[in-house]
Amino acid sequence: MKQRYRLSTVTEDGEGYRFEVSIENDIATLTLDCSGEGLHKRGYRALLGDAPLRETLAAAMIMLSGWQYDMPL
Repeated sequence: MKQRYRLSTVTEDGEGYRFEVSIENDIATLTLDCSGEGLHKRGYRALLGDAPLRETLAAAMIMLSGWQYDMPL
């Protein structure tokens, strides 16, 4: 970062990010969560109600159905 932004020092008062580490079969994976809080926690939807189906489950069902983007849904 110092080279990229031509700085002699980098301050540590910037926004914080969460790192996650997972280990499986002697392989460690380090991920950086830079997306922040979920959209529902940031006021993305003003009106909230119980959804009949979770968005992730609906997306998974569509993916498993074999639907193609050029086909009507």
